[in-house]
Amino acid sequence: MYIAGPDALKGNLMDYMTVAQPQHVTVVPRVFEKIQEKMLEIGKQNGWVKTKVAKWAKKTALDHFQKERVHQVKMKYVQYSSSKNPNHG
Repeated sequence: MYIAGPDALKGNLMDYMTVAQPQHVTVVPRVFEKIQEKMLEIGKQNGWVKTKVAKWAKKTALDHFQKERVHQVKMKYVQYSSSKNPNHG
């Protein structure tokens, strides 16, 4: 378990993330706002090719996440339905 220091939102949050390499995080919304601000700031400096690739990557990731989420919900329903079926064996 890692806990970022009080200076994490002042510019070195990525140092903590690099060391911890978390797969799940629990944070307050302000952390995501700071990350978004930094991404938008960097994005403004990119040319049109990087911007186009970044938009494609974000859309692809979102589509994948949404498909995975639907699949997980369906699988939970199938598991629940199967466990309630007295003939399932």
